[in-house]
Amino acid sequence: MALKAGAWGEECLITITEVDGTDYNYEALLETADIDLGDRDIEGIATLGGGRVVKFTPEADTTITLEGYAIEAATPDDQASGTGRGFFGHFWDAPSNDPQQISATRTRNKHRIVILWTDDTSMTSAAGALSSTSKQGLRFIAADGYITSLKPSFTDGILKFTMTMKVPPYDQNGNANIRVESTETSNTLGALNSYTSGTKW
Repeated sequence: MALKAGAWGEECLITITEVDGTDYNYEALLETADIDLGDRDIEGIATLGGGRVVKFTPEADTTITLEGYAIEAATPDDQASGTGRGFFGHFWDAPSNDPQQISATRTRNKHRIVILWTDDTSMTSAAGALSSTSKQGLRFIAADGYITSLKPSFTDGILKFTMTMKVPPYDQNGNANIRVESTETSNTLGALNSYTSGTKW
């Protein structure tokens, strides 16, 4: 999580939560995290007088892609907290016992993904509080999104998963689903609230 030469590098914390569920930390399983913010495009419409009228295109969905490695099917529902253990439970549904057995389901659950870059090495969760005023942090939060793709691959001799979450920029009432927070060495970042159907952060 070090801030080196003016840029964040090497490490970050990633917490994934199903709505009304528990925060699970996944950075130990993940290799890459890519955030494709939805475009806020415009179109210039030519007028007969030679000018242009600007037409705004509605902001597109944001896509978050995570690549990583897991040796279990999911993080069971009966695991109270801690480290995430697998990805199929986010794509379909989480098991509650061992052995883990997950079947395809039509149910689609909302998720929140939190990604935190910080030089505070005491932090253990991206959703936790960065309470030291001597530390820096940059946090990206996307809530009310859906896991739309999970692709296991064994082509390189190692089992690798690529998981994609898509999140609209706003909910049905026009409230933001995406937030970015940062602090330098003069303030703090508070812990996020539990993710529920009525609370995003």
